[in-house]
Amino acid sequence: MSQNTDKPALRFIVKSRIGVERHVPEPRSKNYVIISITSPGDVDASIPPDPRLHGVHRLSFVEPDEGNNAQREFTAAEAGGVWSFLSDYVDFVDTVVLHCDHGACRSPAIAAALSKWLIGDDSTFQSEYAVNPQIFKTLLETAPQRLKESRRSAEIARYSP
Repeated sequence: MSQNTDKPALRFIVKSRIGVERHVPEPRSKNYVIISITSPGDVDASIPPDPRLHGVHRLSFVEPDEGNNAQREFTAAEAGGVWSFLSDYVDFVDTVVLHCDHGACRSPAIAAALSKWLIGDDSTFQSEYAVNPQIFKTLLETAPQRLKESRRSAEIARYSP
């Protein structure tokens, strides 16, 4: 895949809900977006205002395969919404911050799929997190080719809460 060097490297930062509510990415992030994941019934995460923040995409679903039959899991429609949101910003943001309650399974799964599709490398997420395979697979099955062709190099960052 050829990389467009006119654009900054894309960073993926995974945080817990507490981590994203307490602080924004480090000063190195010039323009960023947030994918905010909560559990059904929870209030939305309170994200501090920041002029570098260009958009927040909110999702609410349970961790798939946890025996939560009465609650909603991640759907193909939600995956399409993630790709649609990202396509609005992918050409000028340098950081995508993803969070869920603990920053352990749901947000790393989305980060891994985005990284795999856009960059061709999800190894950091797969080795350091409990990436949920259903979320990962659903995102890759719905990924638009045009985004893969529009991206460049990436830097993957891991941050704790």
